[in-house]
Amino acid sequence: MESPPDHHRHRLTPSFADSAIEIDQSEDRRRLSGRDSQENTLSDRLNRLALLAAKRSDIPEQGSGAIENCLDTLESLLDPRHELTQEIARHRPRSSHSNPSPPTAASRANSSPAARPSIDPAVDNSHRQLQALLKELTAVNAQLQQRRAESRHLHGLFIQKCEGLAQKILQLEDEIQDLHSDILEDTIELEGLRGTVRGLESWVGRWERERASKEARDVGNKSSSKSKSPWKRKRHVRNVGDIENDTDTLIDGITAWMRGWKDIEEGFHVRARRRQARREQRRQKQNNVSTDDSSFTSQLEREIQAE
Repeated sequence: MESPPDHHRHRLTPSFADSAIEIDQSEDRRRLSGRDSQENTLSDRLNRLALLAAKRSDIPEQGSGAIENCLDTLESLLDPRHELTQEIARHRPRSSHSNPSPPTAASRANSSPAARPSIDPAVDNSHRQLQALLKELTAVNAQLQQRRAESRHLHGLFIQKCEGLAQKILQLEDEIQDLHSDILEDTIELEGLRGTVRGLESWVGRWERERASKEARDVGNKSSSKSKSPWKRKRHVRNVGDIENDTDTLIDGITAWMRGWKDIEEGFHVRARRRQARREQRRQKQNNVSTDDSSFTSQLEREIQAE
């Protein structure tokens, strides 16, 4: 019995070449299906993100800025016309709740020098003018600060002067009060001295009148009496003794008055010395205050000159 022909065996059992072709075709189909599935996955994710963004209306400002940065990165990766897309994105209006975000590293790397706008000469001139104005304002501010410090020192000097004048006014008022007291004391002492002098004058006048009356009586007695009896001679001796007694009384009275006068004069001198000591003490205090004021003034002037 003959064996079956070879072509029947070929139809039932594939050869090695056929197997290789089928393997290549299966790999191509897997690659195509994987690419399609990846593209479908990216599209689905993007669509899903778009739906989520449409549903969410309360995205915070920080999250909105991050989303804008991510969208810029995706557009730069997926859009072949990168420069045109960047220009459109630059002029695209932002949402009201989004803040301008800083450019990403990819956008900085992909931006070309030709796309950067050139600096306008007018803008450059304005920038230089603003810098010059800033320098002038800085100098003016420094001068104002210096004037402020000087004004503060002058105000302190003025306050110190006012306090010194107020203290001096108080001292002068005290001195005026002391002078009024001195005048009152002097008036009282003067009235006392006048009273003492008037007392002495009245006492001396009374003594003179008494002496004159005695002399008149003695003269009358002499003219009426013509006899020179021993009794009359004794009466004449008695009158001479009375005159001597009156003289002694006058001298004693004047001596007592002089002692009282010396006591009054001594008290007057004591009070005058006390007043002079008070004035000297007050003058010393005023000199000390004036010295303090002058030292404070010189110190303020040195500080102002140093500044």
